[in-house]
Amino acid sequence: MFVGVLTNAIFGLLLGVTRKDGRGANADQAVFVGMNVGLVGFVISLLSDQIWLERASTPLMGASILTGLAIYTMRLASREATESAERTERFESAAKKSVAVPGHAHTRGNTPSSVR
Repeated sequence: MFVGVLTNAIFGLLLGVTRKDGRGANADQAVFVGMNVGLVGFVISLLSDQIWLERASTPLMGASILTGLAIYTMRLASREATESAERTERFESAAKKSVAVPGHAHTRGNTPSSVR
């Protein structure tokens, strides 16, 4: 039970962080439904002592959790790569716009170690 509740909470947080444009809504829904159907089947199997239901529901819950981990990992990696590329582009454009000021301490070749 703890695994299902905690996993739902963590996946909800990851969904809020990574889902900005609505892509992958079907995958999110499949992970949610599979994980919760597996969780409900597992709880019912524990309460009713039905081993066959436990054997059917735990692989469903496990596969849904692994699928969710893969989806959110890919989203976080692509988001990080996108943000890194944007930062690099902003840095390069700022570097092109900067103009060296003669006599300024941060101008190349005019650092305190090179000034004598």
